[in-house]
Amino acid sequence: AQNVLVFVENVFQIGTTNYTLVQNPSTTGTGQEVTAGSFVTSTEYIITSTGDTDFTTIGAADSNSGTVFTATGAGSGTGLARPTGYYLQFTSAPDLAKPVTVLHNFDK
Repeated sequence: AQNVLVFVENVFQIGTTNYTLVQNPSTTGTGQEVTAGSFVTSTEYIITSTGDTDFTTIGAADSNSGTVFTATGAGSGTGLARPTGYYLQFTSAPDLAKPVTVLHNFDK
């Protein structure tokens, strides 16, 4: 995940100076939560609250908090989960009119 190149309006950005790469979620207590019924198929999530959702029906090995699974459907009920992955956190926001380009997996 550290092998990325970031450009703002075709200007190379220096990692840890202009931006940091943040893993989402780093724990079950960080990141954006998604309610059952709104899960996107083929997206990886970490369960944060079971509620009355049976996560095993949408790809999870169990319905325990902290379980990582790849959604096979939208689900239903009151359960919550956070999508896994990475995002960029800029030290100062780029101008909205300037395009941001991220190249990743170039080392494979």
